[in-house]
Amino acid sequence: MLYDGGGGWIFSGQLLFVPDPSHADYEPAFRFGSANARAFDAAMARIDEGGTLVTRALCMRMRAEWQPDWWNRNAISTPTTPPTQLMAERDPTLPLPPIATARGEQQTSVTGFLAFQNGLITVAGTGNDTYTSISDRPYPTVRLPEGMVPTALASTPGNEFVLATVWDVPNRRGGVAVIVAGPGDEPATVPDGFGTHSWPTVLELKYLGFVELPFAAPMAISVTHSAAMDNLRGTRVVEDGALLSTQAQRDLYREIPWNDASDLRYRNVAQAGFALISSRAENRVAVVDLRRLFQFYRSMYLTTPANWEATREGNQGPGPRQWPYTFEGEPSQVPEVLGVFEVPQPTAVYASQRATGTNVRAPDGNESAGYGYGLVASLDGTVRMFDLTSVGDPTQIASLPATPRTTVTVGPNPTQITSPLDGDGRTDDLFVVARGGRAIHVFDYRLRPIDVLRDGRMVDPVYVTLGSNGAGFGGSGPDFATNARVLTVLDHRGQQVVDYTMRVGGRFDASFDGEQQDAEEWPHVDASGSPVRFLHGYSNPLPGRPFMFTVDEVI
Repeated sequence: MLYDGGGGWIFSGQLLFVPDPSHADYEPAFRFGSANARAFDAAMARIDEGGTLVTRALCMRMRAEWQPDWWNRNAISTPTTPPTQLMAERDPTLPLPPIATARGEQQTSVTGFLAFQNGLITVAGTGNDTYTSISDRPYPTVRLPEGMVPTALASTPGNEFVLATVWDVPNRRGGVAVIVAGPGDEPATVPDGFGTHSWPTVLELKYLGFVELPFAAPMAISVTHSAAMDNLRGTRVVEDGALLSTQAQRDLYREIPWNDASDLRYRNVAQAGFALISSRAENRVAVVDLRRLFQFYRSMYLTTPANWEATREGNQGPGPRQWPYTFEGEPSQVPEVLGVFEVPQPTAVYASQRATGTNVRAPDGNESAGYGYGLVASLDGTVRMFDLTSVGDPTQIASLPATPRTTVTVGPNPTQITSPLDGDGRTDDLFVVARGGRAIHVFDYRLRPIDVLRDGRMVDPVYVTLGSNGAGFGGSGPDFATNARVLTVLDHRGQQVVDYTMRVGGRFDASFDGEQQDAEEWPHVDASGSPVRFLHGYSNPLPGRPFMFTVDEVI
């Protein structure tokens, strides 16, 4: 019989931490404070029986790892992130570690982004991409204008734009630096250009301009938009192979409804969206309307042959009126600050995403029901949900509510709000990390409580990375395991990364707390055989204090 490695399932990306040279496991490779790391992985072993490969075994490793091992093709796990090491070697003054990492939240974002305190923004991959050992392609980078110090980083859901909150030190003001990404390096995906879904890897970055905020010290940012795809691995190929090179094809993209949930939603190009930005020191949260930015790119790509040709390679370059145009070259695209919420000591923000896939709690699987809300957590543990659906919906006139729609209380000092990828898409569940309460709170899309993870192994939880371990590739039967939602928790003072699985069942039905299990899942039982919601996987010590980790499926 012939044994082979079978298929694999890996979520990987950039793990940021403050290095601790006194740690027993410290080695010089950790000095950069940025590792290519796996959040978890799994593999299927196969046996060849009479020429037919049959799955016989399944291994699911709920263990974050940043050291190479047998399942480590193309530097998926290394103690350093290659671009960080390269930049530091070229410039010994580069401030380490990176201050933030970000990824798009709607597709398989092979490209991640890293920001450094000196204003350098660069890319990083999952380890299985053209930025590492597959080719000699250089790392796209961009430098913010002199005096701009980045404090947080976010990517629009399809990696169209990168937004960095900055302190503009010379002018004593705060703002958002807007960087356009693209084009993707997969020629068979559409659309193909700057400011559109860039898949699988971003080839260039260009600084567009600066949006001034009504406060000086922005510290957190989250961004969302109206487009959602039916395929995590980029957009689909237009069936006749014409891509967007004909006006007829561009018309199809322009006319698709923004909230289409059919198999045609791969044609979605964002029409509206917003960024939520907070200043803890100034007790304020700003809402930045991105509609003008998205609509401008739609007009250039999807309206007339002349506009389309203006975006093509011969017209591209670094100048203000070379594509993509800077804010100076085309002021009509500049995002607008809609207004400010007065919120005491905001510590975390989240702009809710459009759900995609099956694990949706909203009635009738409505993928848009949880989209368009701004969540703000305060130091005292209060979490406020603001209804910003008019800002996220391109058919409405954007306006801000006077008061929150919903308010809940979690443990003190919430440091993060996020939502998970589950199998074939992003769900509408919400997770809040309460650092002071040493807990992770789980809510549905309307902030109704589902469960709380508390475990003495977590000393100082500050961040959670969420994904699903689907080593069975969506199958069923004894050789497969699906719907194992994985929580990879960063324990800052505990200097460790801790993995848990959470039971979610199969497709959610229309009721709030009802679940129907139509696919096999990883068994969630304790030592006595009693059902539990969470299972501990592994606590991996790290020679430093982790604070941020973004991952996506390795392709």
